Amino acid sequence: MISVKHLNKTFTTGGAPMHALSDVSLDIADGAFVIITGRSGAGKSTLLYHMGLLDTPTSGEVEIDGIRADAMSEKERTDFRLRRLGYVFQSYALLPELTALENVIVPLLMEGRAFEESRAMAYDALSRMDLEGKEENLPAQLSGGQQQRVAIARAIANNPSILFADEPTANLDSETAARVMKAFRELHDAGQTILMVTHELDLAPDASRIITLSDGKVVSDERKK
Repeated sequence: MISVKHLNKTFTTGGAPMHALSDVSLDIADGAFVIITGRSGAGKSTLLYHMGLLDTPTSGEVEIDGIRADAMSEKERTDFRLRRLGYVFQSYALLPELTALENVIVPLLMEGRAFEESRAMAYDALSRMDLEGKEENLPAQLSGGQQQRVAIARAIANNPSILFADEPTANLDSETAARVMKAFRELHDAGQTILMVTHELDLAPDASRIITLSDGKVVSDERKK
């Protein structure tokens, strides 16, 4: 599903280079539930963003479904992300002036889908996240866990090939975080490929693989099943 080869990312801070990723190579199988973990500053989110085509490397290759990212134009990358990939962020990234339903509908309309089709798909995605009856609520009228589940619904509404999640439980209490992780486990059980950055390994016991980074390098790659 994803192949990363000799990936490097270097930032310059204060005139000195900082290596966020150093020669990272790995393959992610279709249907896997992969956790990327490590200390703060280890390169976890940087790696996730590169695999999700949200950033470009200093050097190296990222390939998804046999398609090289560096061979795509910026427009092709944007279209690929919109149609094939789903994203869930720590901050939810919901539009505050739109209802839960509208937040899920917008990306579907951006794909060029008809409104009625988009509406039906959005209702279905919200239902899968146990949010029936919350469709017309604004984000401010929802709890943190409900907002995160709206964000997950938005990410899965078009049945993406891969779901990327960056610290999706970081802003939640333990009970709410467990409910959000239950939603991810159910998605994985249904065949969804998931790549998730988290330091809360106790919340993801069903992951099929745990990749640990330190100083931009893979220091452990544990395949659980």
